[in-house]
Amino acid sequence: MTNNHCPRCGQRLEKRRLENTDRGYCPSCQLPVYENPVPAMAVASGLPAVDLQLPWGAYVITSQDHLQIAEQACSGGARVIQYRDKTAPPPRRLEIARAIRRVTRQHGALFIVNDHIDTALLSAADGVHLGQDDLGITEARKIVPAGFLIGRSTHSLDQAVEAQGQGAHYIGIGPVFATPTKENYPPIGLETLCQVAAAITIPFVAIGGITLQNLAGISRAGAVNVAMVREFQKETAQTVRAVNKVLRAATEREAD
Repeated sequence: MTNNHCPRCGQRLEKRRLENTDRGYCPSCQLPVYENPVPAMAVASGLPAVDLQLPWGAYVITSQDHLQIAEQACSGGARVIQYRDKTAPPPRRLEIARAIRRVTRQHGALFIVNDHIDTALLSAADGVHLGQDDLGITEARKIVPAGFLIGRSTHSLDQAVEAQGQGAHYIGIGPVFATPTKENYPPIGLETLCQVAAAITIPFVAIGGITLQNLAGISRAGAVNVAMVREFQKETAQTVRAVNKVLRAATEREAD
């Protein structure tokens, strides 16, 4: 056993070989642990060593019946669930978040909360996703534990580069195509998506107007993570499988 520790609470961990779909959990704080726990030196020195990584595939954003979509998405093989709820009052939002956390933990999926850091922390989520009008990344880092993912919504190449420079662990980029969920933002198109793919090194999630019909073009532009809202509202598990099939092929092309 090597001297490795949980990046959130410092609990000593046994180093094991784990795949993204087969993670272990810290016995103290239940943080999901990927294949390489953070070295004890990083914990002792206070370095921002982050163990979690965004796995490729469908990035499922919940809507309508949030828990049901999360359950069906996980059963279809989703490895990232984002709880996005603009209407629930805080107590109800926390209740739903904790229920989704239990589901994602059972399936070994990452759990991200949109906007609300308080809900993310209280529900033991793996991270938070912040919009351009939300708390800044630097300020967010002051109140979240080590090993906690911070994602950022971006709508241009400049914003994508800026978010990486500020320390975002991943970004959302879009809308790629016109969509009613992002009416105030003009579509960036595939050309800008290609530019983002070439300009940054952190993971990026393509979002906005993406369907199974145009997914192949998104994949060819370099995206291996794709977020949808409306597409996952019906036949959720089947749609997740279809998306992952396309994106798996993209990751295999990159490896060749």
